[in-house]
Amino acid sequence: MSCNEVFIAQLTENQIGRINNFLYNDTILQKKKKKKSELDVNVTSILDDKENSEDENWEDNHFIENDEKGNEELKDKWIKNTLIGVSLNSEYIVLVNFRKFVVLEKKGNQMNIIVEKDVSEYLDNQNKDFIRCVYVLPISGKGKIDAGHVNWTCIILGLSTGHALFFTETGVIIFKEHISHFAIKRIDFDNSTLPGNQELSFLCKNRLVVFEGKGLLTTLISARSKIAKNEMNVNDISMSLDIPCHVLYLENGLQSEDFQITRPYRPPLFDRLVEGSFSDDGENAIISSKPIPVYSTYITTGGNGWAVFNWWDKDSGRDLITEGIHNVKKIVTEGVASYIPSFGIRSFFGLTSSQTKDVVKKDLPSSIPYSHAPAKCILKDEGRKGERIFKAPEPWDFALICDSIARISLVCTRTNIILKMWKGYRDAKCAFYETYGVMDLDNKKCKTKTLFVIFYLPRRAIIEIWSLRTGKRVGAFHADKNGRLLLVQNQILGCRNDLRSFNKNLSFIYIKPNGMLVTYSIPFSLSLCHELDASTHDKNLICEIRKSLKLKDNEKWFELIKKLQYVENIYKEYLEYIYNENLTLTSKIDITKKLLKEIKDENKKHKISVIMEYLKIYEYFLKVQDENNTNEDVEMINFNLTQDLVNDALLVLNISSNKISKNGKNVIILMEFLKVIELQDQLLLDKFKNFQSYLSFGDLIFNPVLKGIISIDDFINQISKLPFDYFYIMKLFTIYFLSNNNDINYMKIFNFGKSMMKMFLNNISFHEKSSIMSFINGKVLETNNVRNALMLTMILFSISQENENNEENINVLSGWEDIDMQTEALFLTVQHLLILTFISTLPYSPEVSLEKVYQKKYSFYRETLGMWLCQFYDSQSILLSLLTSPEELITHCHVNELYTLPSNLRYNSLSLKDIDQNCWLPSLRNILKYFPLKFLFADVSWECISLWNKSKFKNISKLNSCINSLRILQPYPTIQHGLCLMIWDTFLQSPFKALYDLLNTSGDLPTDRELKKFIGIGETEIIEFVDCIIGLFKCWMKALNVIESASSVKICYEDFFTRFFDFGKNTDNNIIKDTLIEISIKKQPVNYHLILHHYHLSTVISLQLSLSLPTRPRFLFDQIGNRAFFQSLHSHPLITISDVDEQCTKRRQEFMEKAIENFALEDDCYALNYWNTILEISCSWNLNIDALRIKEIFLFYRHSMDLRGEKAMSCLVKHDLLIPSLIPIIAFRIRCLLERNSEIRSILKNQIISLDTALSYIEVLEFDEAEIKDYKPEDLIRLISRLLNIIETENIKNDSTKYLLKSFLEIVSKF
Repeated sequence: MSCNEVFIAQLTENQIGRINNFLYNDTILQKKKKKKSELDVNVTSILDDKENSEDENWEDNHFIENDEKGNEELKDKWIKNTLIGVSLNSEYIVLVNFRKFVVLEKKGNQMNIIVEKDVSEYLDNQNKDFIRCVYVLPISGKGKIDAGHVNWTCIILGLSTGHALFFTETGVIIFKEHISHFAIKRIDFDNSTLPGNQELSFLCKNRLVVFEGKGLLTTLISARSKIAKNEMNVNDISMSLDIPCHVLYLENGLQSEDFQITRPYRPPLFDRLVEGSFSDDGENAIISSKPIPVYSTYITTGGNGWAVFNWWDKDSGRDLITEGIHNVKKIVTEGVASYIPSFGIRSFFGLTSSQTKDVVKKDLPSSIPYSHAPAKCILKDEGRKGERIFKAPEPWDFALICDSIARISLVCTRTNIILKMWKGYRDAKCAFYETYGVMDLDNKKCKTKTLFVIFYLPRRAIIEIWSLRTGKRVGAFHADKNGRLLLVQNQILGCRNDLRSFNKNLSFIYIKPNGMLVTYSIPFSLSLCHELDASTHDKNLICEIRKSLKLKDNEKWFELIKKLQYVENIYKEYLEYIYNENLTLTSKIDITKKLLKEIKDENKKHKISVIMEYLKIYEYFLKVQDENNTNEDVEMINFNLTQDLVNDALLVLNISSNKISKNGKNVIILMEFLKVIELQDQLLLDKFKNFQSYLSFGDLIFNPVLKGIISIDDFINQISKLPFDYFYIMKLFTIYFLSNNNDINYMKIFNFGKSMMKMFLNNISFHEKSSIMSFINGKVLETNNVRNALMLTMILFSISQENENNEENINVLSGWEDIDMQTEALFLTVQHLLILTFISTLPYSPEVSLEKVYQKKYSFYRETLGMWLCQFYDSQSILLSLLTSPEELITHCHVNELYTLPSNLRYNSLSLKDIDQNCWLPSLRNILKYFPLKFLFADVSWECISLWNKSKFKNISKLNSCINSLRILQPYPTIQHGLCLMIWDTFLQSPFKALYDLLNTSGDLPTDRELKKFIGIGETEIIEFVDCIIGLFKCWMKALNVIESASSVKICYEDFFTRFFDFGKNTDNNIIKDTLIEISIKKQPVNYHLILHHYHLSTVISLQLSLSLPTRPRFLFDQIGNRAFFQSLHSHPLITISDVDEQCTKRRQEFMEKAIENFALEDDCYALNYWNTILEISCSWNLNIDALRIKEIFLFYRHSMDLRGEKAMSCLVKHDLLIPSLIPIIAFRIRCLLERNSEIRSILKNQIISLDTALSYIEVLEFDEAEIKDYKPEDLIRLISRLLNIIETENIKNDSTKYLLKSFLEIVSKF
């Protein structure tokens, strides 16, 4: 016999989730309200009662939910981070976390949540105080009938403030007591020398507070009764009812972390003689004749000693002076305290001078005097700190102590010595298990008992069982790292040991993270096991057998295995031989034949003969794997489909076959082959532990028949020897065929596959037929291998049509109309699988399946193609170039209208142009033929923007593709408008607003680091990002201009598409959701002026970033305009596009002039792009465009670009301001000429008086030095002449200017 796991009860997932939600839903809020420094005690040292509750160290991160944890850790939190208390026979289990607790009640094999309680209302400081330990105490009744039975259960909670709260199992508080001024570390209950022979003890720092069992029982029963009758509240009860208690000062107990009551003990006379002999008097010591008292004994562990044995006699060692003063104080206080005048006596007794009449009704345990509990023995090692104590059940005097150096020590609590020690057991949890048995001693059967110890090792995820009788490990079980091993409380308050009526074998339980409660049954015989001679003989032989197996010495291995005496060992070693991968199949077959002749046991002989059959089957299929079918010509089967559909199917199968890699496949090894046969139930239950093994198994047995290498009869002859029926084989074939892409000729699959499927269906019952077709239907829906799903569905459709048309064979496949895959459903499935297979042949195609079609409904195909096209940055232009016929795709816009992204910003985006058209264009044409997609680019735009948003580093090519797709949708303004609105609200508004705020912060251009931090876009992509925003607003405004006059869009779907959703497993939940197109159509038009307003903002930001203009964008808009940014676009604010105040207009004019300064001198093509933008915005803002042009002309002439300046003059409407701006340039050029010709300068200055005004103007002119000072007189003459001509033609009345220009002309003419 061996150890067995025994199921106790199970928590459901809903219950676990409910516990998690209740215990941990507000821990994050609590963490924000308090800091670590606010804790008065070191919560990391808290350990609960190991005989009643088991906890992990409560650290600060146990109170909050760590976002970096995985889902599995969060799921196990209810058991990992809680205090747990277990009552008698696990009838009640209490889970505690911080200030909350949950009570579970066992009913049969189920656990019910009966209490969810928050104790915050009973705490003095709800932000600091918490529950440190829990104890579940069964209580018996006082009557004769109730004696020995649990009447009710008390839940005791020890708080960090030193208070104790007493609850009933229903969560009703009945009593509370102030135990100590220090936190309660542990609670224990056991036999005692005190009245009632029981005691409840609390460990508080270096003191034990002991409640007498008799008084405790009386008080708790009385308190429960008063609460039930509503006679008193809990505060009054707690102040009126008194529990007799004692406070013990523990010697060497200052750093105690855990303790256990080790029950009363009367030392024998021998101990007294030994004590006298070792005393100072030695042999002269006098032994008292008084009877030896019975001591209360305790064991503690901690930093002062990993094992400290304390004892206490309740009748000795009292501090009489302190106790006397305390008694006098009590009498005076209760009697005449309020009548004593305040002349010193009151102060002497510790009384105040208050005249209050409040009477202290009882002494609190925290204020009564203490007695000393000396240490009888201390076990202490340097650097070794005790952590936990686990006590053996009565009457065993053992305890297990776990320490900080990964050791477990078994000590005797009477002799105080170490009996056994285990090393390397860190963070272990321990328990004891007592069992009974019968031993044959001197031919007499004697009933005896034995004790086992159980170790739960969370780091190794194992549970070990050791026998204390032999000191050997007798069992081990796999466990979970987050499980909990808990001792079960086997003491009842008010019940003597001889009256208990519980199963003592239930001394511990193990709780798994999935909510299962188990224990372990350990037979008594394991404590007596010893090695027999035969067992020793076989063990020695097995060592030699294993050595010969490694050396591949088959003859020696067989000779040795014949010498084994146990047939079980023979069979075990034979399996080791069979499963050895280093041995050949031939040697395994030969050894099996020999062993069948030698073995006598019929049972084992039958098992080996079965394995022999499996070996032969494996050998047969292994040989035919490499054979080739000589007959390559295969007849075409009748699919009973339209010829066009068949042609398309053959086309897509041919395309997909060319893309299947023909790499060599790994044949299944023998060990996996046998395991698949052994674990056949997994396939029937659809529970796979090693799915790949089933695929390899199917590849081994089905490939030869599908290739035509073996006949159907040979195939049936072989598989009939396996423990499989046809139902199982059909499931195996379906899983294999739909999970593997094979390189078998599809014509052979149609031919031989159809024959095989017909044979399978002919040999199964009607009910199995219905079940298997439902199974195939489900697998066809789930699989991503749509190519093979198409072939399988076409085969099934062909079979179903043949049976409908053949009345003679109507009973062969009767009931086809009653199964899920009816004829129409099969036909519709074939059509959809055909389209999905075409999609799967596209390069870089996403995974597709019928299940996804059901989930996405009508939007699936557009979304899928959108996902495919969004991978390529040039997909829009390529499709517009290739798909131009009305049958394929209406040409929405010209290719030149699409924006081409610079090559340096394409990054890792794919290019459709780089892929051969033959690899994708035929498939795409066929997809559009079966399912026309007029609005394809709507989904392309959405998928592109979604991909851009999801990527960590924003790929600007995806955003550019999105805007290009929107441009293509111009003929559908309703769809275009709705998409623009959704894209703006969902993806672009937030980053664009962040950019706007960032620019307004300082006015300077942001750095690359700032852009990536606040917007997620780098410095190299930010201009393209803003240009995409501009493109969005342009598409939006175009759509709004024609949306009212546009015809309504009607979306129609093909019949085969709409009818498809009436079949299959989703018909009961066939909720049709709106597609992207339908959602966009329903969007209400937005305010055009708001879009125009945002368009102006994006244009300004684009100019600022591309021309490096330091400004704050908000300065270019008035107060009303700034408030309108990033608000609801459906609102109707009175936006002043151009009617702004003078200051704002001035800032706008200056901004445009600065922009012109930055680009005017560049190439004409480059400058023209900016001029178009500036003119568009300036017209909307009603700015002075002539002033901007004059600014450009001034720059041209200043930098000697006279030809471009003359050309720009033709764009002016009014020339009033042109002449004053150019006169300084003319004067500067004349000065340069005069400086080079000093003779002409002196002549003009001394002889021509009429030119004095002009010369004086030239001399006093302040003008920035120009780079070029070599000017031609003829250029000056042409410029001056043109200006004079403008004065005449424009009828400008300015005589002084005209006179000055003529003087300039006369001066220049001298050169």
